[in-house]
Amino acid sequence: MTTIKDVGPPASLEDLPDELLDRIVELLDPPSLKAGRTAYKLHLSDYELYQMSLVNHRFRRLSLPILFKNIRFEFRLVSYQVDDIELKPEVQHLMKALKCNAHLAPLIRKIYIVYYDGSGNHPRYFGHFEYRKDLETSLIVDVLSRCTNLEYLELPRHIVFGDIVHQHLIIEALNRHPSDKLRLKFQGLEERSSVSGFHPMSLSRVICRYWEGQHPAG
Repeated sequence: MTTIKDVGPPASLEDLPDELLDRIVELLDPPSLKAGRTAYKLHLSDYELYQMSLVNHRFRRLSLPILFKNIRFEFRLVSYQVDDIELKPEVQHLMKALKCNAHLAPLIRKIYIVYYDGSGNHPRYFGHFEYRKDLETSLIVDVLSRCTNLEYLELPRHIVFGDIVHQHLIIEALNRHPSDKLRLKFQGLEERSSVSGFHPMSLSRVICRYWEGQHPAG
């Protein structure tokens, strides 16, 4: 005689422990979220990991630290050179986004700041009077103060290490940061002698991609 046994509910992801769900979530990890002035909501709907975070509170708790781990801030300029007139609204929008999403800032581990001109190339910097770097200094200091678990901040290629006037404030904010893992990456070094201008400040968290006399291709 055939007997019908009670059949339990089908298996579900909800049945897995957090340790296994973490591994599944990591497989959906995007290379980095891209943010720009016209898209500070990050187009999250394009990311599978974001869709997973909407399932329930548990999936959201597991997904958000990975979703916001790497952020790529893209500044889009119309002209072919960097100046404060175009840079100001870009920086203001980014600083506003960081302020409005303060609860997400501690989740960020890596930040990349890049610039593009009207043709999609890296803009030029000629050192003209309309570009004083005050805006970028304020932005970088703000990022360092808000992103308390940050481990890596890569600056755009036209900001080379050695500008004592502006970077003194940045290095101070860098050394106040609570994470020992944090590294601030410059694309180049203005000149080796410029390092002495930061004495007696610690530069143990500063790294440079190119040294004096070397320049990135392109």
